[in-house]
Amino acid sequence: MLPAPSKGEDPVSSRLISLYLILASAVIPLVITLFCLSHGITGIFPHLYYIPIILVSYAYPRKGVYFSVFLAGSYLTLVYLFMFPDREAIGSATTLFYFFVAIGVVVAILSERLRHHEGLYRAIFDHSGQGIFLVAPNPGSIVAVNTRGASITSAAPQDLKGTPFSALWQDPLAYAAFIGRMEVLHSVNAVETPFRTRDGAPRHVSVSGVKLPEGLYSCSVMDITDLVREHEALEKSEAQYRAVVEVQTEMIVRFRPEGTVVFANEAYLRYFGRNRDQIVGRKFRPEILPEDRAQVQAHFASLHGKNPSARNEHRIRLPTGETRWQEWTDRAIFSPDGTLLEYQSVGRDITEEKVREEIERKAFAQIDKNIEQLAILGDHIRNPLAVIVGIADLDAGPTSEKIIHQARIIDRIITQLDRGWIESSKIREYLRKHA
Repeated sequence: MLPAPSKGEDPVSSRLISLYLILASAVIPLVITLFCLSHGITGIFPHLYYIPIILVSYAYPRKGVYFSVFLAGSYLTLVYLFMFPDREAIGSATTLFYFFVAIGVVVAILSERLRHHEGLYRAIFDHSGQGIFLVAPNPGSIVAVNTRGASITSAAPQDLKGTPFSALWQDPLAYAAFIGRMEVLHSVNAVETPFRTRDGAPRHVSVSGVKLPEGLYSCSVMDITDLVREHEALEKSEAQYRAVVEVQTEMIVRFRPEGTVVFANEAYLRYFGRNRDQIVGRKFRPEILPEDRAQVQAHFASLHGKNPSARNEHRIRLPTGETRWQEWTDRAIFSPDGTLLEYQSVGRDITEEKVREEIERKAFAQIDKNIEQLAILGDHIRNPLAVIVGIADLDAGPTSEKIIHQARIIDRIITQLDRGWIESSKIREYLRKHA
C-alpha cells in the first residue's frame, strides 16, 4: 500500500501572497519617488520601477501592459508636479515613461509566449496516455505526476507529490538498479516491475526514464497489467495445448514453406530418432523416395485458401535405411491477406497396413487363380467322361451300366464343385468390399 498523502500548500494562500508582494513592489517605488522628489533627489528612484513592471507583466501578461502604462504615467505625473518647468527632468522622465512601457510590453509578450508553450507541454503532460512522474534525485521524491500516472496507483496527483518514488516499487532491488542505471546511462528503457497501489490491487508496469538537464528524472510509466494477464493466460493455454499434443500417438509437425520446423511433438521426434534441438528451428525434411516426390510436391501445391487441407500417402527412407509408408493430413495456414505462413501436418506410419493390404492382394489373386484352375479342371474331367459314357452305351451289359453309374456320380461331384466355385466367387467379392 502507498503511504498516506501529505498536506500540500494552499494555492489560494499562495496567490494572495503573490498579489500582496506585487502591490507592495508597486506602492513602494511611488512612495520613494514622492519622497525623493520632495527632497530634490532624482537619480536613484526611477530604477525601482523595473521590479513591479517586470513582475506584473510576467505574472499577468494581458494586464501587465496597462499596469506598465499606469505606473509609468504615475511616475511621469509626479515628475511634472515637482520638477516643472525643468525641461531636462521632464524630458528624461518622458523617455523613461516610454522605456517603462516598452519593458512591460516586451515582458508581457515573452511571458505570453512562455505560457503558451508551457500550456502545450502541460496539455501533453496531463493528457498523455502514459503515466509521467518527475522525480527529484535527492531525496527521490515525486515533484509532479500527471493524471494517468496517478490513476495507475489509484491515487490523486496531489496525493503523490512529495511521496518517495521508491514507495511505488514492490521490488526495492529493481528500483535501486533502475536509479543506478539512470545515474550512469542517463536513460533507461522498459523496465517491467510490479507497482504498489493505494487500493492494494496488483499492477504490472513498464517504466522508462531519462535524466533531464535540470537534474530531475522524467519517468514514463505504462500500465501493462492486462498484457501480462493475457500473456499468462496464453502461456497457460499453450501449455495445455502442448500437453494434449505431446501425448498424441500421431506425429504432429508445423513448418514454414521453406522447410524450417517451428514445432514437433514427441511422437515425431521419436519416430525419426532426433531430439528437439536437432529439428525445431532447423530445416528438416524426411527422405522421400524418388518415385513419390513428384506426387508429394503436387499435393502441397494443390493446397490453397479454398482447399487448405488434404491427405497424402507416400514412402520415406529412415536414417537406418528402412523404407516406411506414411499417411499425412496436411493443412496450409494463411494470413488474412492470403500469404502462406505455415503447414501443419498430422501423420502416422501405415507400413503394417500396406503390408497387410499386399498380403490380402496376393491372397485374392491366388484364390482367383485357384477358382479359375478348378473350373478348367471340371471341363477337362467332363469331356473324357462324356466319351466314356458314350462308349459304355454302345456295349450294353452289366459292366457298362456300372461305368455309366460311376460316371454320373463323378458328374454330380463336378457339379457340386461348380456350385462351390460360384459361392466362392461371391465370398471373394464380399471380402474385397468389406475387408
